[in-house]
Amino acid sequence: MSPANVRLVDRVGRLIAEGPGGAGTDRPPLIAIVGAQGCGKTTLARAAANRFGAAQISIDDVYLTRAERELLARDVHPLFVTRGPPGTHDLVLLQGLIDALSAAGPQDRSPIPDFDKRGDDRRPIADWRVFTGRPSAILIDAWCLGAVAEDAAALARPVNALEQAKQAAADICGRPAPTPEVPWFWSDQYDLKLQIAGVAFDADALVVRGDPAAAKFAVFHLRGDRLLAVEAVNAAPEFMMGKTLIASGQPISREKLADPAVSMKNVAA
Repeated sequence: MSPANVRLVDRVGRLIAEGPGGAGTDRPPLIAIVGAQGCGKTTLARAAANRFGAAQISIDDVYLTRAERELLARDVHPLFVTRGPPGTHDLVLLQGLIDALSAAGPQDRSPIPDFDKRGDDRRPIADWRVFTGRPSAILIDAWCLGAVAEDAAALARPVNALEQAKQAAADICGRPAPTPEVPWFWSDQYDLKLQIAGVAFDADALVVRGDPAAAKFAVFHLRGDRLLAVEAVNAAPEFMMGKTLIASGQPISREKLADPAVSMKNVAA
């Protein structure tokens, strides 16, 4: 693993030195280190924590347990079985840890959770690392901390730079505007490929295709017989064809869509 950038570590140190977590309190400052996957945010947080006596918490270590996510997948939405989507973190556990560290005495020991990504479950408490005393700061490294959902109006205009250029070129040349692309997103979460297309606002039905327990499935959001959005986990064909069906607005059969034995090319109503 590459060492942390010394200048960035120094910058975190300056943030720690600026003061307590709130006016009139002696709470340690709460500092978020946010960045894309693989950019080194955890390396930076750990280096700064070691140098300045801070506690480091990774958002990846406070995922809900596998059993808790399976329960949510059964009762709320199948995508909850996959760690990463909003709602799959144990925020009560995280807040309790922050409060315990903030109020800790010199000899108090605060266990910090550890998540086994290969096993897709939280490690036993006996295996957690322990921070002793009150930290100079609490550093939380996260890949999407503070992100909020966009409303439907914000998604009506192109956000992709290439699509914006196509729209501008059409205006300059006096040509009809190109057909807007279906908004889409992907993220590799270790052995899980998450792909999303469309906007699920105003859906009145969910159709699950595949097996969530096997981590290979897709969730389709429909309004009537029109597909609005697809969320796919290790299911590239469902994502690709789903994106095409969203763009075309073609009526589809929910029964065929739910049956993995029916090709995605043959789910039309």
